[in-house]
Amino acid sequence: MDLFLSYAKEDQEVANKISKQLTARGLSVYDWLDNKQRGGRIVERMEEAISAARGFLALVSPAYAASPWCQRERRLAIHIESDRQSVDSHSQFVHVLTVARTDRGTVGFLRDYDWQDATNDAAISSSLETVVRQVRGDGTTPGGTPSPPVSSVRPPLFRNRETELLDLERALNNPGGIHFWLITAPPALGKSWLLSRLSTSLANDEDGNGWGTQLIDIREEPSSIRHDVPRLLARLFGLDRPDLSEPDAIRASAQRILASGRPFLCLLDSAELLDLPAIKALRRCMRAVYQRVQEAGDSRVRLGIVVASRRDDGWPGLESEPRLESLRLTPFRLEIVHQALADLARRMNRTNVPSSVISAHARRVHRLSEGLPALLDRALRWIQQEQWIELERLDTQELFQELAEPYIRSELLSEESLFPQGGDHLHETRVALETALRNLVPYRLITMSHVQYHLASDPELRRVASEAGLELETLWRALSRTALLLQLQSEPWHEVYAPIRRLLFRYFYSTDEARLAARRLSYQFVTIWTEKVNNSDQVRGAMECLWHEAVLLQLEDPASMAQQLPESMRALYDAFQSSDNAWELRSFAMRLAENDTELHAAIGGESELFDRLIGIINPGVGR
Repeated sequence: MDLFLSYAKEDQEVANKISKQLTARGLSVYDWLDNKQRGGRIVERMEEAISAARGFLALVSPAYAASPWCQRERRLAIHIESDRQSVDSHSQFVHVLTVARTDRGTVGFLRDYDWQDATNDAAISSSLETVVRQVRGDGTTPGGTPSPPVSSVRPPLFRNRETELLDLERALNNPGGIHFWLITAPPALGKSWLLSRLSTSLANDEDGNGWGTQLIDIREEPSSIRHDVPRLLARLFGLDRPDLSEPDAIRASAQRILASGRPFLCLLDSAELLDLPAIKALRRCMRAVYQRVQEAGDSRVRLGIVVASRRDDGWPGLESEPRLESLRLTPFRLEIVHQALADLARRMNRTNVPSSVISAHARRVHRLSEGLPALLDRALRWIQQEQWIELERLDTQELFQELAEPYIRSELLSEESLFPQGGDHLHETRVALETALRNLVPYRLITMSHVQYHLASDPELRRVASEAGLELETLWRALSRTALLLQLQSEPWHEVYAPIRRLLFRYFYSTDEARLAARRLSYQFVTIWTEKVNNSDQVRGAMECLWHEAVLLQLEDPASMAQQLPESMRALYDAFQSSDNAWELRSFAMRLAENDTELHAAIGGESELFDRLIGIINPGVGR
């Protein structure tokens, strides 16, 4: 299919005219209001159609800007264009026609595209000639390279977050359920997908039933709105007047919801871009709107709010109900990757591929992608492109760099990820943060002592930190503000999100020699660090030493692991025995070990060895 036609149903008349003219010019067009396209799982069908198209044509109007369905379509289209441009920088997927006078600030990222005029018949004819040339092209990019073909067979679309989606729907639809949610996850883990799907699944445009929804992505809004809470509140509740005071905005928001006579759902994406004062003020205002809606006593009406952020700073709190319920998104498990690969095999008629082979390939895909949705999609696309030939290449560093490096650069190490709230001198600070992360990704937990150690031992980190004007404390604060580090509520240290840590380790240390040197250095420091802490911190440090040792043995001498690790565990046991609270420390160590999936993986999944390690520190089992 050549074009997906995206428009609001209010613009159907002009859309029909445009569709006919495009068809007359030889392009195939997917029109979502065509009766042939209706029925069945419409959301999934539209996603598949957009993903399979050569181009996406948005017919922009005020109705288009206000439509949650059109918002979902344009967001998906922009993600697809970004993905295709990572392969071919000249690729253009999104095209915009304006069919009615529209404020550019109301359509998110579409404001940055060239808009072709289609407000009258003469303008339509001229603009469509431009669109047809852009979509059809001559088979080459402006640089003369053949443009990548769009396959008629698409890798399976994500069922990503289906479980979380259903849980959210049930909670929001239950009058006595949880109606305020905070969704947190690092970059590209499916937050935007989840909010967009939740918006369209709870709304029902055709019958006017279901929820009223308003989805706002802070990235798509003018930067001035990030500190203007009444204006942000007006956008969240769809108010026509952005100049209201805070009390007036609260009252008008509650009145609008009550006047609709149905539930209303506010969805706020990219909330990490708000500063702490704005978050606190917005949280207070949303509760005030909620309370006024509740006090009105209309059983048909309630307010739901779902916030998505890369960080949880400022959102949790001890204020009165309703409190925000936290939902942390996790990467896809191996079983999900296996299911996606099996689906792709069916779609590509690879019915003779044995299940054992699919399982082996699924393990390769999971290791390369670490279960991160965007990177999993890249791996599936590559398998489709390669027609399932020599998939053992997924294990190689060369293919990891080909598939993962663009994702790491554009997502994980982007300015948006490293500096969610912006700042000054970003280039110099970015270099310093990347160098610091290169030193820190061998560790599972990170303290300021870790940063201090590497500032002292790595001349390169010392130099780039100095050029950025960062000393130990300011470098630590800059690292803490990134979207990659988890601030653990009950612990004094940070962690790099585990799948991202493993990806960055493979990215920064691309050879066995480099990985071995990094592991030796990190093991050396963790051993020293553990000797300086006490009680539960000592237990945590000891278990980190055990994990570092297991990883190092896996690289250096796997055959000696069965002898050396039990000896190390017994030494830890003896150290705990000398403490006054030995039983509690051993119990804590046992709980840590039993839940340590990475330790289990580091010893090669050997259950017998793992059970021996647990048995050594189990207080109920004698030595």
